[in-house]
Amino acid sequence: MSKLTQEDEKVIKYLSKYKIMLVEDTKIIYKSEWYHRKRIKRLIEDGYVKKYKFYYIELDRNGRRFVGKVGKDYIKNKNNVSYMERLKELSHLATMTIDSNVEINPSWEMKDNNIYTDTARKYLAEMIVNNQKYLIYYISEKKEKRYIHQLFYDINKVFNYDSIIIFIDDFKNIMDEQDYMYFNKEHTYLIKNSSFNRKLLTKLNEIDFYEIIKDRYQENKELLISDWKLADYYLDEDYYIINMIFIDMQRLNEINWFYRENGNTNKHIDIFTLEENKEFIEKAIHKDKRCRIIALENNKLLEGENNGDTQVKEI
Repeated sequence: MSKLTQEDEKVIKYLSKYKIMLVEDTKIIYKSEWYHRKRIKRLIEDGYVKKYKFYYIELDRNGRRFVGKVGKDYIKNKNNVSYMERLKELSHLATMTIDSNVEINPSWEMKDNNIYTDTARKYLAEMIVNNQKYLIYYISEKKEKRYIHQLFYDINKVFNYDSIIIFIDDFKNIMDEQDYMYFNKEHTYLIKNSSFNRKLLTKLNEIDFYEIIKDRYQENKELLISDWKLADYYLDEDYYIINMIFIDMQRLNEINWFYRENGNTNKHIDIFTLEENKEFIEKAIHKDKRCRIIALENNKLLEGENNGDTQVKEI
């Protein structure tokens, strides 16, 4: 039996917390496009992990011993397709925790009885970033309208989380559901599930949005901190700027209410966001001509990154 590397131990501890892991995702730990496969093969041979449904790995006997997990049935509901689907979704999102300040606590570790739940609870986990807590949901491209409406119902029953994140595979699945997505939370973020966005979440505090945004305006225009609560900056009395890198449904709702209540206002807003969000935001604000949607360039947010992603395989 070969000696475990630090990366091997990280994989085993990851499986201890999140149950399964996509083999392709282990390259994030090994920081290699090919070496991870060699190490996973060795871990399998040494009885630390074993394959699950070809694309995934889970802890084997020696792996469970290493982390102090005992019992034959480490994953007790393997025959429950819905449960295994949740594990797959959570494990893929939880790659954000690798070498970052992000913490993700699976739903089964959340002990707070005040969180609304039922036998088919929809939230996946609690995420903590920079001391801010979020309740995480996920809508895969396979989910039907009925599931999506149940998820919205669950969110409306959550009272002790002010911020929600809904990861989404495809905005087309919810494009016609916008009227149901105002949950009276401080923030409800909609984030397309991609490797770029997951990494971006872990790096937000390192990005100088002010410098990125001000470069889009003339040099003689001074960008100032806004005195209007809906906006982040302003250029002059009637020209405001909002940084909405990820869709925030609560903020969009407040913008809509402002324009409804102040139909004759001359206030104009530039909303900076990712290219992939533009169509959704335009529909949410009813294509109001006083709002301009401006796409942020991915390579200025994360240098050298594209918007590609590792595909999540079917179980």
